[in-house]
Amino acid sequence: MTSIEGSSEATTGRAGRSATPSRAWKAKASSSCLTACIAPGKPTARLAEARFSSGLGQPEQTRLLDFTYSAVTDEAGRAVGIFCIGFDVTEARNTEAALRELNAELERKVAERARERSLTWQVSPDLLGALGPDGYFATSNPAWQTVLGWSEREVASMSIFEMLHPDDVERTRAGFQLTQIGQPAIQFPNRYRRKDGAYRWISWVGVPEGGMVYCSGRDIT
Repeated sequence: MTSIEGSSEATTGRAGRSATPSRAWKAKASSSCLTACIAPGKPTARLAEARFSSGLGQPEQTRLLDFTYSAVTDEAGRAVGIFCIGFDVTEARNTEAALRELNAELERKVAERARERSLTWQVSPDLLGALGPDGYFATSNPAWQTVLGWSEREVASMSIFEMLHPDDVERTRAGFQLTQIGQPAIQFPNRYRRKDGAYRWISWVGVPEGGMVYCSGRDIT
């Protein structure tokens, strides 16, 4: 490999043979590719860093070049040289690296927020849960057991109407139907039965989204 033709001026600031890489890099690249591509019809790709100087006394710049080598043969099929074509992929690789770094940062932030939400779910004194269209809580946080005495499994096994004070069932049913057509419930109070049979006044906020109603209830007894 004795020269870089074509777009070398755009890549290195110098035209043709004056833009050749350093001798050490040239020897390393040539020796590593010669054996690999000496068999006719078997082009070999190599990605390598090359350092170029745009002129005498000018600082070198490092570019990432994607080379493809293939053997040049004579009429008898013997390899007599190497044909090389190279593309400057520095900017593309820099962009890929920046995107990987950005994705890693986004994943880290998502994980942090998920941990924060998980911690809030665990320690909140308010009753939190996702209420399905069937009137059953698909999920409930530990505050249910603290305030009402029901475990998450027990809450999931009962319709909300089974836990309500009988006088609040129809009013709550009407409010629940409104959430099913997209209307949120704001400061909706009703009485929930504790496991020991007593009742607690709970003020609810319910926001419908994606077929579920995400609820937060505060004990206002």
